[in-house]
Amino acid sequence: MASKPTVGPYHSESLARGLSVICAFGRDSPSMRAVEVANKTGMSRAAARRFLLTLQDLGYVGSEGDVFYLRPRSLDLGFSYLSSIGVENIVQPVLNRISEQTEASSSFAVLDKYEVVFIARAAMRGTFQLAMSVGGRVAAHATSLGQVLLAGMSPVELDRYLKESVRKAFTKWTVTEEPALRRKLDRVRSEGYALSHSEQSEGIVAVSVPVRNTRNEVVAAVNVNMYPASADKIKIAKSHVPILQMEVHELELAMRAHNVNGTLGRT
Repeated sequence: MASKPTVGPYHSESLARGLSVICAFGRDSPSMRAVEVANKTGMSRAAARRFLLTLQDLGYVGSEGDVFYLRPRSLDLGFSYLSSIGVENIVQPVLNRISEQTEASSSFAVLDKYEVVFIARAAMRGTFQLAMSVGGRVAAHATSLGQVLLAGMSPVELDRYLKESVRKAFTKWTVTEEPALRRKLDRVRSEGYALSHSEQSEGIVAVSVPVRNTRNEVVAAVNVNMYPASADKIKIAKSHVPILQMEVHELELAMRAHNVNGTLGRT
């Protein structure tokens, strides 16, 4: 089980609880009453209602009767992050070029605790597309993106991840056991890329390479994915590694030129 995050004396419990209320909404819970928010966040109904009404005053939440829902202003929180790392002007053009050259979908993702978060995507027209949008999350251990990010961890960070994470087997090919996952991450670290075959979803072949900051830390990953899986697709995926590495090199240079590296901190 994951340990509770350590907080410092500066910690604002009110801010933390307010953000937890916003994060309680999602695809499965687009609108909720105060009691439902309370159940999802672990706070009292009175506290949940107080935070909801405050967020409503600020324009982040709307309501109809006793039912609350997020308003478009809540997008500002996510778009501020996307703008700060130059998704539109720096990342997206690179993904578009990768997709055009490989004739496959391409993604840019970062690690958030035990999950990969998709920050930008370029989908190839006329090909199979994964039902994963910007902001979507997948388990790190079961994807090539996540394996690249895990392989970039320090030994202490990786030990903590392996101790605290719960690694689900999504298919019969998912690597979940610590010794096998360590061996795979060692190989990823040595070869400079990760190849995943049907680990998160059957029939998907994906290959990913790391994105590094000025301190040579792995802070993000870029991939291409293809469907359906086959021996030929695996060979093709490997052949795309030089393209990925070349484009990522240009991405890293652009990020440094625009002082983006600091925004992509380690988690």
